[in-house]
Amino acid sequence: MKVCDSQRQKRRSALIRIAGLSGAAAGASQIAPAKWQAPVIDSIVLPAHATTTPPSGPSPFAGTYSVNLSNPGNFEGNCTDTSTLIPTSAEVIVNMDGSIELFGVQFNGIVAPDGTINSSVSIPVNGTDDGDCTIVNSATGSIVGGVISGSLTSTQTCTEGCIVQVSTDFDGMQIS
Repeated sequence: MKVCDSQRQKRRSALIRIAGLSGAAAGASQIAPAKWQAPVIDSIVLPAHATTTPPSGPSPFAGTYSVNLSNPGNFEGNCTDTSTLIPTSAEVIVNMDGSIELFGVQFNGIVAPDGTINSSVSIPVNGTDDGDCTIVNSATGSIVGGVISGSLTSTQTCTEGCIVQVSTDFDGMQIS
């Protein structure tokens, strides 16, 4: 029986594969333990970008804070319907869920578990002489040991192109 070159090549490839698998099995048997054992885990490392879930429950910073404002007075912008009064003092309320209320307005965002404040609120004011307006109030700061400090910025922009921006720093103590 005459074997052609293509059949010979196929047989040769099959023999090489069988020899390779046999060698791998023999090599694995030399390094594998005689008896299986449960693996030992010394430590687990999370990736640097992993996030954690914030703790649930009431905010440790909940309460009312009496604050002084650094820039009291009446501020006018180039909007006809805008006059912003910043008082000399105010109360900041940190709710049980960590949200903030200032001047009777609830801010979005919360006081973080480490006391960092980063909150804002956007309020639409439509139908003014300056067109439809949006007021954005932002508060940043911190609470440490019953002392609150930070800054508040209020920006009003209207469709007729006017803008009013007011900023003030605040600091104070927890009173309840």
